[in-house]
Amino acid sequence: MLRRIRWRRLRRVFSRILALSLVLWILASFLLAGTISIYGQQDGRQEADVIIVLGAGSAALQRRAGHAAFLWHSDFAPYLICTGGVDVRYRQTEADYCRRILIQEGVPATDIFLERSSRSTEGNAIYASQIMAEHEWETAIIVTDDYHLWRAHWIFTQKFEEKGWRLYTSPAQSTQPEVPKGEWTFAVLREVGATYWHLTKSVPILSQ
Repeated sequence: MLRRIRWRRLRRVFSRILALSLVLWILASFLLAGTISIYGQQDGRQEADVIIVLGAGSAALQRRAGHAAFLWHSDFAPYLICTGGVDVRYRQTEADYCRRILIQEGVPATDIFLERSSRSTEGNAIYASQIMAEHEWETAIIVTDDYHLWRAHWIFTQKFEEKGWRLYTSPAQSTQPEVPKGEWTFAVLREVGATYWHLTKSVPILSQ
């Protein structure tokens, strides 16, 4: 009888802890979504050595490359790096597709560098940093969609701080069309999940 009472108490305590953890997780997710939304509305563009365009699917890459071309024409940086590996939907790398858009926007091919190896935002940061190091560039403007900007800044900052480089961000929506509300909401929720995933990889005991 005593064991049953203890077991019931333990179950009650465990249920309360689980419920509290769920509430805190939901609250944290709402706060994170709000942070992502607010940060994406800020344009921190400044003159830099290079503009880094983060890879994406067709519509998103059109926005990102279009805004990057605007920054280049506005003399914010003399060079651009297009990032992104093979996209099976288009049978070409995202970097090559980005380059094609930039050339259509009047950017000379000689001012565009390609990073064709990455499959993620973290990969974008790793391989784009290698190109920057090769050319001794120390400042960059990251161009991506507003909903992706906060996580991209976080990941790139981890790579830049160790080298003493400076990083600026500029959302594609500064000059390009807004993403439809439903699509944008889904993208923000996806970014919340992606942030949690990257956070688990950043904690050694969780990434083993």
